[in-house]
Amino acid sequence: MKGSRAVLGALIIGLVVLGGYLYTQRASDHSPQVDTSRAQILAYLGGLDCYSYHENITTIIGDETIESSINGSRINGTYYFEGQRSGLHWYAVVINNTLKERIMTNGTTKDVNITLSKDERAMFLSVDPVKMGLQAVGVGKLVEKNKDKITYAFEITLSPSTDFKMNGTVTVLWDGGRVTKLIFNVEVWTQGRQSENRTIIAAIKENCVQPKWLKELSP
Repeated sequence: MKGSRAVLGALIIGLVVLGGYLYTQRASDHSPQVDTSRAQILAYLGGLDCYSYHENITTIIGDETIESSINGSRINGTYYFEGQRSGLHWYAVVINNTLKERIMTNGTTKDVNITLSKDERAMFLSVDPVKMGLQAVGVGKLVEKNKDKITYAFEITLSPSTDFKMNGTVTVLWDGGRVTKLIFNVEVWTQGRQSENRTIIAAIKENCVQPKWLKELSP
């Protein structure tokens, strides 16, 4: 089984690299800048199975501005999140389609343990900058490139069967071997066409240590 998974993983990464290479070859005929780094960025992000990140998020809805932060990680297919904003603190673990969450607000605590639909899972994981980065860089159009920073404009659908869309730019801080930071400046269109403007700054690290707060979740 492990051997089969290793082969499958190698095939997926190989396809990502090949797709990025073909895109680069075609884009060179249409863009004043040749994007030779896209395939490497996609291969790096697609090959991460153990990583952690800290992201600061500014969300603007109409005249309201909401500042929040998330410490998250993915370890061998399991996603961990710890989020905070004014008056709210939450922990969550997503394993396959199961969500286990603790929400603390205004002195009260609520535990959640549910099975997620495909759309719910996609929306929940849309805060993961590595997953967003893979989609955004994969479909994005090169806007600007310099020695250690590359910007793409993109539009993606956040869930399989809804009209939740995200469009804007992602800036990848790339040192030639790894992605150190992803910066998103985006607009999110929700059902009913309500829009949110989000700025997401996420620092990425390769880290396979379970978060300390995991013990806070009820068994």
